[in-house]
Amino acid sequence: MKKIETITIFLLLAFGGSAFAQGQKITPDLSLVQNTGYWKPSKVKALYRDKAVEMKAVGNEGMLILKDLDFSNGTIELDIKSGDKGGKSFLGLAFHGQNDSIYDAIYFRPFNFRSSEKSGNAMQYISHPAHTWYSLRENHEGKYENGVSPAPKPEDWFHIKVVVNSPKIKVFVNGSDKPSLVLDQLSTRGKGWLGFWADVKSRGLFKNLIIVPE
Repeated sequence: MKKIETITIFLLLAFGGSAFAQGQKITPDLSLVQNTGYWKPSKVKALYRDKAVEMKAVGNEGMLILKDLDFSNGTIELDIKSGDKGGKSFLGLAFHGQNDSIYDAIYFRPFNFRSSEKSGNAMQYISHPAHTWYSLRENHEGKYENGVSPAPKPEDWFHIKVVVNSPKIKVFVNGSDKPSLVLDQLSTRGKGWLGFWADVKSRGLFKNLIIVPE
């Protein structure tokens, strides 16, 4: 009995008192990012400061994975902040993950938000390991990446809402009613872990993570 009660308390602490019920809001406790019982770092360094997670990839495709949550369909919202560093600010959300190499992700290139030449490459969908950003751009140009509307300043916080109704995905930015990206997933996994994502030694901030499973 004590063991069950202890597990329940741990889950309540990690997920802000939320249960894993459909339609019920889950607010993971970001202050626990250095507790490997709740979060799993993969090729990233992360700490909690000023009510946000500060994360830096130590190589390529690093993630901070939220443990003990098997996400299928629903809505994921969070705030992200990076900077105007060309080729060094790749930040986003990974989901339907199976391991460190198999997952889907939506990520952003803030340095392209207001670019006169590359604004259409401001956000990207990938499905690893088969569908990298490069292969998708080469074989499906313009289908799995797009501009961001409304376009924030590269150095500002921006809010994203990812609506997953597998295989359909819609991504909304800064409260817009119009999605900046609509696509059908290339993977058929349909569920898995989720977490913060960064690439190529990128550094950024994440806060206000809210998950509503369906």
